[in-house]
Amino acid sequence: MRMDLLNGARLQPGDRAEIVRHLAARNPERTRLEWAVAAVAALSALLLAFALRRRRRGGAH
Repeated sequence: MRMDLLNGARLQPGDRAEIVRHLAARNPERTRLEWAVAAVAALSALLLAFALRRRRRGGAH
């Protein structure tokens, strides 16, 4: 999601799942729950950053 939101990466169907599998394979000590919590935290931080940026620019009315 971060690649898409911040970098404009346009992923094909199934690409996101493949990326998640790759990252999970590189870090097998993390459980699925840990990955889910990390993903939710990262997404929340991104959404907050976008909302603050938009507010500073005067886009939110």
